[in-house]
Amino acid sequence: MTRPSCVVLALLAACGPELTIHERTAPIRVTVNKQASRPELRIAARFVATNSVELVAKHATEVRISRVVHYGSTTFEMGSWNPIIEILEIPAGLFILLFPGFWSGPYKTTNTSTRKAEVHNTWLVALLNPFQTTIKYRIRTKPTSDASRFLDPPVIRELEMRLPVPGLVIAFRALDEGERAVAHGVVTTDQFGRATIADLPGAVALEVTVRDVSTVIAIDPEVPK
Repeated sequence: MTRPSCVVLALLAACGPELTIHERTAPIRVTVNKQASRPELRIAARFVATNSVELVAKHATEVRISRVVHYGSTTFEMGSWNPIIEILEIPAGLFILLFPGFWSGPYKTTNTSTRKAEVHNTWLVALLNPFQTTIKYRIRTKPTSDASRFLDPPVIRELEMRLPVPGLVIAFRALDEGERAVAHGVVTTDQFGRATIADLPGAVALEVTVRDVSTVIAIDPEVPK
């Protein structure tokens, strides 16, 4: 970058606003993020009649949904440049240098949930800056700003989704209270992820095998009415 270009950029920066205030307006968009775990196969067993057991196979997925509301903003820029007033401001700034108690300036800015302020130059620096006028400033308003400065805290929901697993081939062994096998076989779930096994007297648990993975599940003894 050439030296003249640097000088021009420095002058433009010096002529910028002294203070920018952003006021929150109406919501402009909602961002939603979804995260889901890998489906986990779960099989449950329950008696549906005397000595008849129903297997229910479902894929369970943990889902986390995060929603954030973004708001628009109106921007107010305070600042101007008046060469005549600068003749007064610069000596005033030099005089105020003798009194540290006045360096912070006559105005204070406090950020809230609906209002945010950016101080680009302190009051004293603006007084000494020959390209910024503080005593007599003007406010430029931008009714719609693309600055994404206001948003609500994320609203997070966590839930579990369970979907039936149709066409699942399940090998089983029915076990009694002494863990002895009283029956065995193979069933396939229907479109609702269910399969019924009849004639299991004395069975209290099932050893089920799916894709070479075996597990033992207890049979819910309550028969639906």
